[in-house]
Amino acid sequence: MAQANQSTLSVSRQSAKLQLAGDLREALWSIAYNENNLALAINKLQFSSKLKTDVEKRYVAGELAKTDAMLAEQEVLKAQKEKLRAEAELMHVRHRYFLLTGLRELPGSYVENQSDQNDYFQSPIWLEAQSKLGLAETERDLAQIESHENMQVLVNMRSSKGPFDTTDNNSVGMKLRIPFGSETKAAPIKAAAEIGVGNALTERESLKLALDAALHEAEHNLSVSRVELTIATKQYEIAKESL
Repeated sequence: MAQANQSTLSVSRQSAKLQLAGDLREALWSIAYNENNLALAINKLQFSSKLKTDVEKRYVAGELAKTDAMLAEQEVLKAQKEKLRAEAELMHVRHRYFLLTGLRELPGSYVENQSDQNDYFQSPIWLEAQSKLGLAETERDLAQIESHENMQVLVNMRSSKGPFDTTDNNSVGMKLRIPFGSETKAAPIKAAAEIGVGNALTERESLKLALDAALHEAEHNLSVSRVELTIATKQYEIAKESL
């Protein structure tokens, strides 16, 4: 029982570390994502400001209508608002990173390689659920063993001597104890142990469904992201050639 508890505790620690690592990963990539959004917002503002200046010159020269100048100004205002929101969101994710790590500095590089594991059966989260189920089953087995109370034979030896006797009077007494009602007494304990097994099994199956869905979604997102990266790379090359 102690070994089962120790094993569950060890797996729980690994699961907690994995969860913390996942939170840190999400925080870092959220910062990178929002830094990229801010860079795009700045570029959009610079481009719209330049376009506004050109449109205003052409409007003054009589080449464009006033509505064109107003539309250009609206685009600048829109770009300014997007830049402001991007700055605010970046500030928020940086603060979340600080709350998680207590650090203001970011790692110099946090590029990750794809894991070579194709399933989650070695994941500490899954192993923790398995360990909890094993512990619950051990507790149930222990409750089953403790519910069977054995028959007991008690032996008592006595030695006495009367006031006028010169020899000892020895006697042996035996007492037979037959347990009655032990199953009734153990029933609540056994029921609680069975409920513990049922809860652990339900928790594990619920986790399995969640992990299956998450794995499927992650594989799909990875496939889509690779295609999007290929398209974005081509767009970037075309944009470079057009400049």
